[in-house]
Amino acid sequence: MLIGTVTASAPVGRGRGSPKKIINKGSIMWQINKSALAAVVLVCSSSSFAQSACDTQRIEAEDYAAMSGIQTESTADTGGGLNVGWIDAGDWLSYQVNLPAAGQYEVRYRVASRNGGGVLRLEGNAGQTLYGTMNVPNTGGWQNWQTLSHSVTLAAGEQSIGIGVPSGGFNINWLEFVPLDCSGPIDPPINPPSNCASIVFEAENYDQMSGIRTQTTSDTGGGLNVGWIDAGDWLSYATVNIPSTQVYNFEYRVASPNGGSFNLQGSAGAENFDTATVPNTGGWQNWTTVTGSALLPAGNVNFGISAITGGWNINWFKATPESCDDINPPSTGITAKQAAAAMGKGFNLGQMFESTQHPRTFNAAKSKIDAYYNMGYRNVRIPITWTEAVGGNRLVADANVGAVNRNHSRLAVITQAVDYALSLPGMYVVINAHHEGGLKTNNRWWVLETLWADIADIFKDRDHRLLFEILNEPHLSDANKSPMPPANLRFMTGKAYNKIRAIDAQRIVIIGGNQWFGAGEMANVWPNLNDVGGGSDAYVMATFHHYDPWSFSGDNQGDYADAWTLSNVGNPMDIMQSWANGVGQGMPVYIGEWGVGWGSRYSAMQCNNIRYWYQLFDASYASAKGQPTAVWDDGGWFKIFDHGTNSFNNNLAQCIGGNCAWDGADRFNSGCN
Repeated sequence: MLIGTVTASAPVGRGRGSPKKIINKGSIMWQINKSALAAVVLVCSSSSFAQSACDTQRIEAEDYAAMSGIQTESTADTGGGLNVGWIDAGDWLSYQVNLPAAGQYEVRYRVASRNGGGVLRLEGNAGQTLYGTMNVPNTGGWQNWQTLSHSVTLAAGEQSIGIGVPSGGFNINWLEFVPLDCSGPIDPPINPPSNCASIVFEAENYDQMSGIRTQTTSDTGGGLNVGWIDAGDWLSYATVNIPSTQVYNFEYRVASPNGGSFNLQGSAGAENFDTATVPNTGGWQNWTTVTGSALLPAGNVNFGISAITGGWNINWFKATPESCDDINPPSTGITAKQAAAAMGKGFNLGQMFESTQHPRTFNAAKSKIDAYYNMGYRNVRIPITWTEAVGGNRLVADANVGAVNRNHSRLAVITQAVDYALSLPGMYVVINAHHEGGLKTNNRWWVLETLWADIADIFKDRDHRLLFEILNEPHLSDANKSPMPPANLRFMTGKAYNKIRAIDAQRIVIIGGNQWFGAGEMANVWPNLNDVGGGSDAYVMATFHHYDPWSFSGDNQGDYADAWTLSNVGNPMDIMQSWANGVGQGMPVYIGEWGVGWGSRYSAMQCNNIRYWYQLFDASYASAKGQPTAVWDDGGWFKIFDHGTNSFNNNLAQCIGGNCAWDGADRFNSGCN
């Protein structure tokens, strides 16, 4: 759920009457800022991990078990996240602390104050025990941070430790417990972290929220739960690293006298992982656990809960890997199946490095990559022309040889764009040989062989989220754009494949058909896999392009009120999957191009029939079949992103995610003709 922006006001004072920000319920954009993962607890049955009695324990100030009077705000301190502020005399916070041993501890406080004169007390037993008192000085501003410390004697084990406030007027970001009497390792904790760990979120430890409140819970373990949840309310949580793409089982601890429902989402609501139904549990504090499951991609994920219907409480939720077998994939490789499971929906940097239509600059590429990535897209296909002239020059020195000019300025920009995309957590990148007319028409297999030997060497040190697509749409340059002879394409592809494998045995290689990459071409070109590993190479992927029916998807159509059917969407995917399940021996399938050339007729995209195609294509069909996609976005006739404004030109990017606002309710509205 991604609807709108944060509305905020700057603090004008530090009293109860000057709140940090104004939250307009139902119109907040998720912003995941926390760098630490204090909200997450890792739970596992066995590990060799041993906690040291000398370990420092840091507690983020906002991760209190209970409090009175304070508020939180974004902090400018190192590490980001939140700090606690609006602290007045009489306010307090309490924390659950588990200390490995009894003895002397140095307790450190990260504080800031514009005025000074504040006093904090470290307390235990609900304020009955006083461990020590600290005076907070004037640090020069509410976000000018300083660390204070003192030594206290504390007991071992789990306990409630609080901060009382005799005199307010300061902020606190975190507190630390540093053992001064330490003797090395102690017994392993009952629930040590490991790669098989469950990921547990306490509901109240959100980074951002809209509309909810917290309260003391009567559920097992105590602490707080989240309540006052209405339809449209949401919570977002700190970044979690998912170690492997696989199915996770979810548990949600909920209570309700009426029932309700919610979505578990990621990437600011662009991905919907699971939908849960909350039953009538008999009361606001009658707790039960409901379950679900979802395929999670490897890499960093920002979880969020979005209420579909309200009237329920939540205490915590947990994600547990269904199997630990694939938690640790090979350190130097990602199989084609693993990549396909993680790539999800993606886009093309169309008409950039194979054309002169758009500026061939890093900033132009980055703006588009960022826009899509922030909406949850996790693969980018970068079409590149190497042996033909683009803007008057080629990326190879000689089109009849194929050796890459490694000093070419355009190659430097391409490399910068590839490296930037790979720097984004979970992002996959596909590069190819695109519009290589002379190479295909004249069957210059030796050129393609040399070209990919050089490309593989240039990018040999890159993450294996970089994929190589051998040859895009291998039609000839005659008047009919005839298909390449299948035997020629197999031979040519095999030569390039062997050169790539000589450099990297685990780089994913993508193969396709022999004309327009149509789904039906694969069976003609690839009756076997003898030229690309014989079926024993786990790092080979198949691709096809989906512009069927061309009478609708193609450019220069009379109008776009085409009465296409659902079979038009699904049949090409099924044809390709049939080949992949047979000759392909389970090879994953990537839809490297698809879309509608609406811009050849209209200046603005207002056709619901086009929206309907984009709405169904990935969310309802391709993703259900396990086929990752990359929409063709050329910034022109197939425009979604506008390079002139560095923003989306229409709502088709949202439609691809399944959430598509139409103009009215009619599929064939006035914008289609």
